Amino acid sequence: MDDGGSFWRDLLKPGVTYVIGACDPRMQRKMFSKSFEEVGCDFDNQVISLDLRGMSTETAMEKVRDAIQKLKCERKCCPSRGRRSLGFPK
Repeated sequence: MDDGGSFWRDLLKPGVTYVIGACDPRMQRKMFSKSFEEVGCDFDNQVISLDLRGMSTETAMEKVRDAIQKLKCERKCCPSRGRRSLGFPK
């Protein structure tokens, strides 16, 4: 996990939303939330966790594209609404 933690610490910026497509979202939080905290970021408010287990590459990529499209809509069409109101999991 240290390599992943180092990766996140180098990449993270406050106010940026990250789409993580991987394992169970609860496991993503368990593995990465400390790295977010260490650099002053908030995992719960800055991450959209996608569970891509068992999906074909095509299906997984479609799910990622959909999440990014929702983010674009949020920023363009309804900036005053929280991303959770657009159907993203917590």
